Amino acid sequence: MLVEREAFETAGGFAPGYRYGSEDVDLCLKLLRGGRRVVSSGKAVLLHDESPSQKAAGRKFMHTNRTGNRRLFWESWGPELRRRCASTASVERASGARRGART
Repeated sequence: MLVEREAFETAGGFAPGYRYGSEDVDLCLKLLRGGRRVVSSGKAVLLHDESPSQKAAGRKFMHTNRTGNRRLFWESWGPELRRRCASTASVERASGARRGART
């Protein structure tokens, strides 16, 4: 992730409640909410040893973190994401578009 320092600070940085996950998605949503552009590339390649710190602490630790992160994420973003998804779905229905449709 590459973010200008000013944008990072204006967005409030990483939310303190997350533990080993989801803070990056939370930050991107805050940047979008603040009018910033978020770009991702399906061509980028990254090798990442997923969760070695958590794995060393055990499965229960990983489960607890993921459950807490998921809860915090949906408490923070659930209502807004549901509105956006519902709005997108209604636009797709009105235009006749459907998931997986080929033109």
